[in-house]
Amino acid sequence: MRLDTVLDVTRRIRERYPSLKVRLDTDGLAQLRDREREVAKELKHAGIDSVSISLNAESKEKYEEICRPSLVGSYNALLAFARDCEKYFAQVRLTVVRTENIDVSKCKGIAESLGCDFRARG
Repeated sequence: MRLDTVLDVTRRIRERYPSLKVRLDTDGLAQLRDREREVAKELKHAGIDSVSISLNAESKEKYEEICRPSLVGSYNALLAFARDCEKYFAQVRLTVVRTENIDVSKCKGIAESLGCDFRARG
């Protein structure tokens, strides 16, 4: 939600610790919030090395039930953001929390279809 702050802090980290690896953990909705910007490209140019996106669910319906997003189109937007990140980053990972109501194998399939790594937490 504070893209400019993330970019500024990342640039400062890069200046002071040029060899430090910087990973962004995100809900994947920055592009939806800042539609006029090229968010993935800006993150890469600021010095982010990899991106981890919380997929949270295997479907739009389940995502909306669990996350209750305030922005219309959030699930599709995070998938689009993951595809966009794949253009700029060597590592893009989608994650879910392992719970009994989440189909982890379907989530893994979504990640693989987007060319992303996958991790089930918990």
